Amino acid sequence: MTTSSFYSKNNLFILKNEFIIILSIAQVFFSGIIYPFQFLQRAAEIILIIFFSAGIINSKLLKWEIYLFAILILSIFFSFVNFDFIKFLSITKSNLLGILALIYFNKIRFKSRIILPVFFISLSLVVINELHNHYSEEIINKLISFSSRPDFNSSRFGGVFLNAHFNAVFVAIPLIYYSHKRLINNFFGIYFLIIMASKFVFSAYLFHIIEYQFSRYFRKVNVLYWEIVLLLLSIIFLIFFKRNFLHCLDFFNGYTTDGEALNSLYIIYFQLIHLDYLKIFFNIFPGVFNHDFPLISVNGILHDGAVEIGFLSLVLQAGTLLGLYYIYFLIKIARSFLPFILISLLHVNFVMTPIIIYLLIMYSHEIQLIHGASKSPDFKIKKYHNSINKRASVDHE
Repeated sequence: MTTSSFYSKNNLFILKNEFIIILSIAQVFFSGIIYPFQFLQRAAEIILIIFFSAGIINSKLLKWEIYLFAILILSIFFSFVNFDFIKFLSITKSNLLGILALIYFNKIRFKSRIILPVFFISLSLVVINELHNHYSEEIINKLISFSSRPDFNSSRFGGVFLNAHFNAVFVAIPLIYYSHKRLINNFFGIYFLIIMASKFVFSAYLFHIIEYQFSRYFRKVNVLYWEIVLLLLSIIFLIFFKRNFLHCLDFFNGYTTDGEALNSLYIIYFQLIHLDYLKIFFNIFPGVFNHDFPLISVNGILHDGAVEIGFLSLVLQAGTLLGLYYIYFLIKIARSFLPFILISLLHVNFVMTPIIIYLLIMYSHEIQLIHGASKSPDFKIKKYHNSINKRASVDHE
């Protein structure tokens, strides 16, 4: 192979993967806008499944990938048996996209040039929204007019994606990476996450940077595991002392600022301390355990009882077996984001969304290169650009 043909082939590889990133961003963007455009979300998801499958089918599967596919097949079977055809397609599509994206992005080490512009555009829109002047309202209102939930986005603007929680996750991951590169101070990241109005993503970001700062000063002690133990003990405490805790929540009224809906913090803690919701863990495969949760009522203000704990919603979608197995390998591959992933799952569930999977894997890889921590044999990290230069020099000679 000549040098020119090698680079021509490599350019096609880059172009294909940039197209995959565009589709992954479009999937989320189209899911948040008005109905006539949402069919484009389905089209993007189908094309993504085709691209991921084509990229994986010719590669050698590792043992953990084979096991993951085996559990996925079982999950698809139970989804077909337990749900109607439309819901079966929806659940299968979501699980399949997450598994394929995890395996594909782990095999293809690729750093997209598209992420940075989208990151800055979305961050800039949020900042513009905070200016509270005619110019900012004119820009933001035009974008919100395309939203499928204009009332919600008027009160809690969600950047490019018109989803406050997703936008916060999308922005937080690069912010964590840039703080490792010392290109941005963590305090700026804290400010940006605060104005994005996603409390649990902000908490995940804050917890993550605190853990990182502790680990720098106490390298001989694994601070992270102690923090996880403390978190679990806190949840156990809330379960056993739920009556007193509910009184504490009543102190904050449990309402949003408009007084018309229950605060998400109230709902999540309510679901954590009521064992009916924790029975979801018996949902080994999708649809094996079904339960209609009662309305949550506080002084006449109602919530429909829908699960708002991110990990439990993942379990309802994928089943406990596939959900736990998936999270285990996501954390193992994107281990630089372990605290962020675990805390954010208390509310949001975007860990099976292709663009978030890509960000977690790619930026985790970059952070590990910064700190020289790439040691896992199963998830070997290849220095892509170095391999290109090495092969190009050999071909040229």
